[in-house]
Amino acid sequence: MKIFEIIDEDNNLSIGTLLYYKKSKDFYIELVETLDEWTAPLLLTAYVKHRIYTIPRDISKLWVCERIIPSSRQNIGSILTTHKLKAYDEMKFLELSEGRCSQDSLYIKKIDSLPEYVQKRNLQNLTDCVVLEDNTILCFFNDNTARKIDLAKLEPVDGLDKILQNKKLFESCKVATGGYAATFNNSIDIPSHILYSSGKIIPLEYKDFI
Repeated sequence: MKIFEIIDEDNNLSIGTLLYYKKSKDFYIELVETLDEWTAPLLLTAYVKHRIYTIPRDISKLWVCERIIPSSRQNIGSILTTHKLKAYDEMKFLELSEGRCSQDSLYIKKIDSLPEYVQKRNLQNLTDCVVLEDNTILCFFNDNTARKIDLAKLEPVDGLDKILQNKKLFESCKVATGGYAATFNNSIDIPSHILYSSGKIIPLEYKDFI
């Protein structure tokens, strides 16, 4: 995993952390909770407005892609050759540009460890999850709690109706990269913080379950 601090150069302010998981090529952005809808990056203001500071992987990747050369660029072949790249790689291009973009004053700087606020949030990330009956899953979290979640009673999440209506899709449930979500067919994610807050605590530790 690579870790980068996201810095607002104009205001000399750290606004968050970007995580990159090389094996799965997933990005996650963790914003500091002092941001508001006026100081957050434009793409992420809707999340901050609703006090969501852990940004889903699809939106995190979109933020990255908005800051780099697109793969559809007409002369992308010569650009890859210039930078000695064998294939298009979002992370490589992001590092080459330090994440800078003409539309704002943000840039990224590599750091060695997760900030304390990210470590604290990660306690609510998933360790494992198990499919039960009647649209219910049993989730184990990094803080060593187990919680039973009825997906039919969750707050609305994009794609949730498809999960509830398709047994095969429901049974494809597994933990997303970094424990940030329960993912179904690796296409529909339910964020771990929603599962954590919605679940009924079960008196069971993961080691005992195993």
